[in-house]
Amino acid sequence: MICDLDGTVWDSYTFYADAIADRDPAEHARALAQLRAAKPAATLLRSGGVTKARLRKICRSADAVPVYDGALPALRRLRGHGIPLGAVTNLPGWIALPLLACCGLDDMLQSVVTWERSRQRKPHPAPLALCCRELGVDIDERAWYVGDSAGSCHAALAAGMSFAWASWGTAPRSRPAATRR
Repeated sequence: MICDLDGTVWDSYTFYADAIADRDPAEHARALAQLRAAKPAATLLRSGGVTKARLRKICRSADAVPVYDGALPALRRLRGHGIPLGAVTNLPGWIALPLLACCGLDDMLQSVVTWERSRQRKPHPAPLALCCRELGVDIDERAWYVGDSAGSCHAALAAGMSFAWASWGTAPRSRPAATRR
């Protein structure tokens, strides 16, 4: 089982806005609005002065990135049943990896494919194919990708995988049309 991160495992928008705003309520509101308008988190963090080192420090001092209710227990159960787990995200590694560590997920996932690890980004299927190879999983309908966006759905279907819609996520609430579930 492979999952997306932002909007699927965690609700990071408030976390990102807090990092960018540095306790300025107006800046926090502006950052949240830009994230909800699909401005890339990496662009906003960098323009807000959040470097790789600063993000790692924030993650070490933070209580935790807000993980969706039930996400960690579900991943632990899957892992306990011996199901290979991975993540594919369009986030760069300098953001995704510290957040995974902050949530306690870094040791749970056997493969994490960030945007720089693949020549293509979702909705292209290449990142999912790379993750499946690293997990030793056949790319077919028995392999699942869980995500919260039309791009995630299209990537899974293009790869020949099944897709599960995380309706609680940050992407638009309308479920994308799919030919297979």
